[in-house]
Amino acid sequence: GISSADQVREVCSFADGAIVGSALIRRIDEEVKKGSERSVLVDSVSKLLEELMTGVMASPGRGSG
Repeated sequence: GISSADQVREVCSFADGAIVGSALIRRIDEEVKKGSERSVLVDSVSKLLEELMTGVMASPGRGSG
């Protein structure tokens, strides 16, 4: 599955978006297995989404307004 900003950027160069559900589920699973508190889990997932969004914004024709 798509799990990095580079992969998102590549997919968005020819598609309208990228599905990153598996990456989100993996991150949630990692945090649950570590016993993270809910706020830590939410912060971790939010940071992952922010990172992945950089791939969308860096795609040709995107993020320029």
